[in-house]
Amino acid sequence: MAPAKPAQEMREKGPTAQARPPDPVFPAPKKGELELQISGKEIAANGLTVQVLFRPYPKARHKKGQTAAEAKKVQTLSPTCLRIGVNTIQAVIENAPDGIYEFRSAQMSSQAEVSCVTTIHGSSSAPIVKKLGTRKLGSNGYIFKVLMPEGILWDDDNSFSGSLEDSESITKFRTETGLVWKEYK
Repeated sequence: MAPAKPAQEMREKGPTAQARPPDPVFPAPKKGELELQISGKEIAANGLTVQVLFRPYPKARHKKGQTAAEAKKVQTLSPTCLRIGVNTIQAVIENAPDGIYEFRSAQMSSQAEVSCVTTIHGSSSAPIVKKLGTRKLGSNGYIFKVLMPEGILWDDDNSFSGSLEDSESITKFRTETGLVWKEYK
């Protein structure tokens, strides 16, 4: 028996049988206490990465707002970033101690319009999934802030009973729990 000839097989199958590159294989999404998924057409071309700014804020102190000195104690975290789809990346903080996490875009070559979804595995029994909507991100662009372990988003005014603003800060609070979250301008 003679082996089949590749050129002859291609002629028999026709031009549509030409080899096309295989679809890319992406890792499965990673699990963590804080997960952010960003999707958009320009993500791969712009080299989007995510940076997280962390301020410790122990739950035992949540009934007092942070002082200006405490608010300046910021640590820069590098979350685990994965490309989980052609136009989707995921940033994960595996273990999220009590505090305020601010997610920001970094190292982008130009602005891109993206949609963002966060999954928070905080103190609640079930994960909290929040659609953050569509936003334009550039290098060092704000994505969202979250208070852990409660999983409360700063931009979600429905999570608060009220707010106060003065010349140096904005304070949001929940009367039912006594939570006070103060952000300095």
